Amino acid sequence: MRYVLILGFFLSFFTSSAATCTAVTGVWNTSGTWSCGHIPTNSDVVVVPANVTVTVDCNCGTYTSMTINVYGTLDFQNGKKINMDANSVVNVYTGGQLTGGNGGSQINIGGTGVYSGGGPPTSGPITLYSGGSTGLPIELLSFEATVLDKGGGVLLKWITATQTNNDFFTVERSCNGIDFTDIAKVKGAGNSSTQLSYSIIDPDPCFDSTTYYLLKQTDFNDKSTVSNMIALNLMVQEFFSIYPNPNNGKFSISINNQKQTQIEIYNLIGQKVLSQMLNILKTEIDLSAEQRGIYFMKVYNQDSQFTIRKIILQ
Repeated sequence: MRYVLILGFFLSFFTSSAATCTAVTGVWNTSGTWSCGHIPTNSDVVVVPANVTVTVDCNCGTYTSMTINVYGTLDFQNGKKINMDANSVVNVYTGGQLTGGNGGSQINIGGTGVYSGGGPPTSGPITLYSGGSTGLPIELLSFEATVLDKGGGVLLKWITATQTNNDFFTVERSCNGIDFTDIAKVKGAGNSSTQLSYSIIDPDPCFDSTTYYLLKQTDFNDKSTVSNMIALNLMVQEFFSIYPNPNNGKFSISINNQKQTQIEIYNLIGQKVLSQMLNILKTEIDLSAEQRGIYFMKVYNQDSQFTIRKIILQ
């Protein structure tokens, strides 16, 4: 079983899949506009990034279980529409807008007209759903990812200013920017008007390619919103190694520089079982008195390089 670290504790992984279509400037009904390589269809998560304009050039749909996240501009030609079923949603984020059209229902969800063109732009933050519209369930201040070290994983952090009816967050990962897998589920605050911070560690990113992350929020009504995509290149040089791993509790740590290095080893409930300063290039470590299982080692050096590495005691 795999684990991630969240606020000092560990949560089990689970996996599923999601389809995401991210746009470059173009028209809706052309496959070349979309990163997924096809025109958006049922169950897709459609993303219009900031500074991107997508023009709706069809009387489209009816799509089922589609989510559209608008950070840029979704612009409607006269008489063109997007039709969606009651399980679909359109999220317009701060800085995003809906424009164009000559009046009438330009977006219909579950048979309800939720956006009409012909007037001034409709700007975010706002969520459009089958019952009409409402404010976004969360106000996300930031979503950041930091490469810890090759083999050490990625630290993902996000901060919310407010939460409304927020059930949980899901962190999603992809190695190609198209096919995403859920890697962690984090409980939300429900309703909150105070700033809240969250963090997890992904120990298994795409080390030999670019890793992409999305943060999905799901409310108590099972409606979801998705953050902007983060892309990280993890082709970085590690400054230490562990051998053997897995091991029987006895292993070596080799440092490929002459700098003092501090290590701390934790078990799966966040208890520190070892803290040691390494002053030589190779140090023998003995954890044979500890229980068999998975441990995590934090490693620091005087250049402030930091990583977390998984250790398996068999």
